[in-house]
Amino acid sequence: LEDDLTVFVGDNGFGKSTILDAIAIVLSWLRSNIEKESKPGTYIKSHEVNNSVDVEYASIDANIKLKDFNTSILITKAKEGAYYSRNNELLEVKKLASIYRLVNKYVDNASLPLMAYYSIARSYIGGGVDRKRKNAKTKTVWSKFDVYDEIEFDRNDFTDFFQWLVFLHNRASQEKLSESQTTINALFSDIQSLKATLTQLSAIDNIDSTVIKGLELSLKEKLNYMKSLQSGEHKFNNAVSLYDSVINTILKFLPEFQWIKLVYGDDDYKIILKKGEVELDIQQLSQGEKTIFTLVGDLARRLILLNPNLSNPLLGYGIVLIDEIDLHLHPQWQQTIIERLTSTFPNVQFVITTHSPQVLSTVSSRSVRILQEVEVDGVNDLIVSHPDYQIKGVSNQDALLYGMRTDPIPSTKENGWLEEYKKLVELNRYSSDEALLLREKVVKHFGLDHPLVQECDDLISVLEFKNKINQHFSGSKDIK
Repeated sequence: LEDDLTVFVGDNGFGKSTILDAIAIVLSWLRSNIEKESKPGTYIKSHEVNNSVDVEYASIDANIKLKDFNTSILITKAKEGAYYSRNNELLEVKKLASIYRLVNKYVDNASLPLMAYYSIARSYIGGGVDRKRKNAKTKTVWSKFDVYDEIEFDRNDFTDFFQWLVFLHNRASQEKLSESQTTINALFSDIQSLKATLTQLSAIDNIDSTVIKGLELSLKEKLNYMKSLQSGEHKFNNAVSLYDSVINTILKFLPEFQWIKLVYGDDDYKIILKKGEVELDIQQLSQGEKTIFTLVGDLARRLILLNPNLSNPLLGYGIVLIDEIDLHLHPQWQQTIIERLTSTFPNVQFVITTHSPQVLSTVSSRSVRILQEVEVDGVNDLIVSHPDYQIKGVSNQDALLYGMRTDPIPSTKENGWLEEYKKLVELNRYSSDEALLLREKVVKHFGLDHPLVQECDDLISVLEFKNKINQHFSGSKDIK
């Protein structure tokens, strides 16, 4: 895998999601043992072992590299009654986890690595913003280990993000109130003293007017400052900056929105966004907008909780797995999602799957892994390869061809007519009965003004011109 970004592509059933599942199993052992010594991670389940008669076990053999420190891990599962099996090798990953665990125990506000898996379950109907608007649980305390409770994120976990956002908003409001009230009380005392001093000095004859003016200016400045504090114009401390950071991160991904705010009712809360001139409840967003909102918001939440001492928690480190990143996204968003993720979370290693040439055309070839099935000695085998050419910045058609090794032109009868007609035109047989019959079908389907039909007509015009020139010169030779 690349240190920053790896994108897997391949046909359905070739194992893209299985690779992410395997990485998630590996990370579960690191995460669990950071939480608690010898706490088990996830094992390979019996139904996940290949059913082929010549397969006796399944195993995941991985290596975790942290700077110059390499950690190997082997997780295996044998079939019932299998003759041959292997043992799990977990000692090294437990040692690595113990380092994190001890640092976290003895170093205040130590950072921990982010590990998250956004599976396709995040798209399932139900849960999340679709039903968690009311009756949110009254959770008031979050810790970094809440992030480790479950590595996989699905729509049920949307609840955690929104509850945390409400919690953070409430804390920010309390901070503003607490900090500003303390400052206001001090200002009020200063203002009263200044007023008393001005009253006393005004009663003195021949007092220097510049002294009076200086005190009056100071009084005016303090009154204006207190007024601004009472109106909530000033920002304060941790929760406020963290809440703003999360909201600004989401807005960076959804630039068509001007602002996001929480609105409280008697027994519920709403998340309201302004899009153009319209204010929308988050429930009214498209599925793609909801997906980005919660994905990015949850990533920010996890990094903030795991990096309490960083001035910018979005610079925290970690590994994030995203299955089918193009899920529910408009093609235009598919062309920007990778760049936005990697620039917003620059120290996160992303491992992603996609079916989208729009996504792939924004990824460097070094980061692309193509899963293909090939026949070796009469047996089908799965191989992993890189694109033959650079695909970042190419057209979607070229990304499909070179990045996914898929013909960008679908195999349909209509395309067959067009290809046969083009061949006849290129052979200068555009006037043949066969070509005219094919042209009739092509024009009826695509239309006379279609660029593909126009391309054939342009070629015919060139050929007709060449034919006339050839006839002219051949006629000149006959006259001589």
